[in-house]
Amino acid sequence: LFIRPFLFELAMSMLSWYYYVILYHLVKKTCCPITLCIVVFVVFGLQQISFIRCMSTNPGTISKQWSEENYGRICFLEKELEEKFLSAQPHLEGVVREKQNSCPSEEKKYHYCYRCLVVKPERAHHCSRCDRCFMKMDHHCGWVGNCIGFYNHKFYLLFLLYTSILFFIPPLKVIFDIFSHATGFKSFWGNLKKLFSLNDLYSPCIMVIQLGSLMVCLYVANMFVHHIKQAAQNISLIEALFYTPENTPYKLDSKCQSLELVLGENKWAWFLPIIPKISTNPTCFSKRPSEPQELNQLLSLIHI
Repeated sequence: LFIRPFLFELAMSMLSWYYYVILYHLVKKTCCPITLCIVVFVVFGLQQISFIRCMSTNPGTISKQWSEENYGRICFLEKELEEKFLSAQPHLEGVVREKQNSCPSEEKKYHYCYRCLVVKPERAHHCSRCDRCFMKMDHHCGWVGNCIGFYNHKFYLLFLLYTSILFFIPPLKVIFDIFSHATGFKSFWGNLKKLFSLNDLYSPCIMVIQLGSLMVCLYVANMFVHHIKQAAQNISLIEALFYTPENTPYKLDSKCQSLELVLGENKWAWFLPIIPKISTNPTCFSKRPSEPQELNQLLSLIHI
């Protein structure tokens, strides 16, 4: 219950002190302070909006109405599972059997979640932490206190991107100061010693913050590269446990088409934390004909 407010307040406190250090200690002696201030505040604003939207956006819960409309499309892997479903909800037996008999067998590709009692469409999974099923679930992120699914995947990627850029600005400024006036090895060494001087702008305390910023930048940037590669291959973290990018049944013709399923069809809005325009139905995804059926059955039983 308190994980989202706690993480948000913790992140805001750390970022407030962090940006005080950047703007007060670094910007005031740069050659173009106004430009750097504008860049920092723009990136900071985009990062915060992406973080808040990723945290507050519903990843894609499955409504009871949609679930009831698709009882006939449930694919019971075993007869015992069908009997378990009917015994758990005896009042639905007549409706379910009627819809099962009227639905063609090739359309029976959904599965039933016995924990939150809803029909699970393709690529939907149950999160044990949230205790709900989400459409096209990627993973549960503790940093934002929310699952990453169909509707907030874009905000999660932008959050990683702008966070890595944000934490790269201070180390970049230090690197620029070291090499900007160095004409040889002695000049380079003199600039480096000057940076660690207690009487200069870059005190040891500031340098520790710079080093920490660089480490956070590398860590978050690595996460961003990993997630954007999987988005370009149209495969989630859960599906990557069973599929490779080459044999995933959801592989599209190009990486651009795969990215459009996450970032939206308007490429000009890919880097803006606004709701993406996606025409694909989150309950039905196009597949290649050669789908490994046994892996699809295993995926339907995954609980994260």
